[in-house]
Amino acid sequence: MILKLGGIGMISTTGYIARFSTELLTIKHVFPGGSVPSLPCTLELLDAYGLHVIDVEELGWHYQRTAEQWLGNFETRWPEIQAIDPERFTERFRRIWTYYPSGVIEGFRPGGGNLALHHITFTKGKVYDPKDRRFISMR
Repeated sequence: MILKLGGIGMISTTGYIARFSTELLTIKHVFPGGSVPSLPCTLELLDAYGLHVIDVEELGWHYQRTAEQWLGNFETRWPEIQAIDPERFTERFRRIWTYYPSGVIEGFRPGGGNLALHHITFTKGKVYDPKDRRFISMR
């Protein structure tokens, strides 16, 4: 990551609070080789690279609603999508991309799969400002 000393960055990431294994469907068919990180793991990596976390916001309820819209749009427009390339957009493709957002929706639902959407704001470096009694980014 290229960030100047004192620069501010933000990561938007889907993850868990605790460490869980990423679901097979996700790592095999949706995001090959990917993983759903835990918040502690993400924070540890930021710290290891000298980045100072200044805010973490959880917005999972928004992502649940977004996934509901994606799924509805996908189901409604499926005939149009399939017509673009029937050899690529097969029934198997439709099943994967119907099941995956359904799981995402459930994962974000209260009492569901404990998924969270974190917006993590950070700086590269930090300085304590005694006047405001807080850490500020270096400029």
